[in-house]
Amino acid sequence: MESLRRRAKATKAAFSSKEGFKNAVFVQESEFAATGSAFSWSNAHMDPSPPEERTWEWWNFVALWWAYGFSTGVWTLGSSMIASGLTVGQSIACVFIAHFLGALAIVVNSRFGAVYHIGYPVYQRLSFGPFGSFFPILLRSGTGVVWIGVQLYQGGQFTSLILRCIFGDKWWKIPNTIPKDSLITTINLAATIIFTVITLPILFMKAHNTRWLWTIKSFLLPPCVIGLFIYTQVMSRGGGGNNFTTIKHFKGSALAWTMLKYINSAMGKTSPSQVNQPDLSRYSRTRSAPALSQLIALPIVNTAVACLGIFATSAVYAEWGQLIWNPWNLCSAILDRHWTSPVRFAVLLVAFAFCVSIVVSNQAANVLPFGADMTAVSPRLLNINRGQILGYALGLACCPWYILNSAGSFLTFLSGYSIFLGPIIGVSGADYFWRKGNVHVPSLYTGSKQGAYFYGCGFNWRAYAAFWLGCIPTIPGFAGTFGHKLAAGWVHLFYIGWLYATVSSAIIYIIFMVVFPPDNLAAARAAPFESWADEQKELLDRTLPMNAAVGAAMGGDDDKLEPKTVVNEV
Repeated sequence: MESLRRRAKATKAAFSSKEGFKNAVFVQESEFAATGSAFSWSNAHMDPSPPEERTWEWWNFVALWWAYGFSTGVWTLGSSMIASGLTVGQSIACVFIAHFLGALAIVVNSRFGAVYHIGYPVYQRLSFGPFGSFFPILLRSGTGVVWIGVQLYQGGQFTSLILRCIFGDKWWKIPNTIPKDSLITTINLAATIIFTVITLPILFMKAHNTRWLWTIKSFLLPPCVIGLFIYTQVMSRGGGGNNFTTIKHFKGSALAWTMLKYINSAMGKTSPSQVNQPDLSRYSRTRSAPALSQLIALPIVNTAVACLGIFATSAVYAEWGQLIWNPWNLCSAILDRHWTSPVRFAVLLVAFAFCVSIVVSNQAANVLPFGADMTAVSPRLLNINRGQILGYALGLACCPWYILNSAGSFLTFLSGYSIFLGPIIGVSGADYFWRKGNVHVPSLYTGSKQGAYFYGCGFNWRAYAAFWLGCIPTIPGFAGTFGHKLAAGWVHLFYIGWLYATVSSAIIYIIFMVVFPPDNLAAARAAPFESWADEQKELLDRTLPMNAAVGAAMGGDDDKLEPKTVVNEV
């Protein structure tokens, strides 16, 4: 209630005067970058997280992946492989390998955020330059919008199930007035809008407080997901995994390349989480909290839950002769066959738990990162919360139901965008560790030529060259998934697209840094690993005047505000 009263008071003040409206439109200013001009390089949400917001312990990251694993995306990941032709064992192997590789990338990309407590948009200025950083920011935000829409639509599917359990045919048999080729019905569209509106208040939470959502989800969802799995096994008397026969049969090299293809598809599921890591690890209490916890929890939990989806899909196929690869259609099929009060109540609980799961997963994996990206695009007008609202609107506008139309289109979507996100991990990770984790923080918040990371005209050509040299060879194969005839080599290269693009871009970037080193690199490599973070601790902890520190970094007289080893760099 107190929060509502504050917002009501702020709304009234916004329309009371011209100055009040101006204060309401512009977001809280940064303590790191000047905001008097038309464009600012930061706002309060882009500044390093203060100590009071660094609240995530190692077990919060474990809870994150425990909760994330019990979600529709992970369930459908394994089951969609079954629907596409792999056996149970082959699908499990693909899921584990993909999530282990994803965990490695996540741990690498979490380090900067855990040490400097700065998010993804500002992090990209380190390797791509202040102006060049807008490309990886917009690239991530584009994929984020699509995923926001996908999650909202999935939430709408479960909302529709809840309404069916409550109202029966009064809801389920509402006439469809939308053309069939739109791939969505009236009730599904209405349910998606209802889900979107109901979850809007979550967008106003402070980012560092969302850790409690993961804790709630980690207790609420697992019993429901396991219960749904047990139902499918009891229904088929536990024989689904043995009786399941795939529609397609892969052997020899065809099997090997098909498995690589689906490993790449599964990598697409974790690709957003890989690039998003600084937006979460910035709230870590210690530098080590996001490391081992995520490396262990992510592959184990996600593989286990994907197994539930795999065995459930095979059990349903054995019993009903249908390939039902997503949980909302499975719940709907259960209601079609067992329309009783106990079953309706059980399905309602499962659907509600999945709704909560989708809200929480979408918030951390897509909505929050998109909001952070928008703060970099327009720091004076957009903060994280406003950016999240924009993400909801754009997510619905991209018509995500086309992506979820079939298992094939879902996996193609996952494979496609991973080849564009992988090189970002490769370049930014290689840059951070090659400069031994030594970053001059004030230079991340300026577009001045005096900044250590201005490179040439605000762009680092090395990062762009490495990105495209790693990415371009996989694009023809991606086009081939849409029916274009290509040589087998291009298609096979796409089947390992994420791994190739990520590793090759990292290697190419390091080669460029060795052959054509930027002016600021020598001092960073000469210092001990991450020693500059220790020397800038007072700056990051907000115990020094931030604007004074920036002034010193840009040539002021107060050199004591800079790390001793950084003065020579600037």
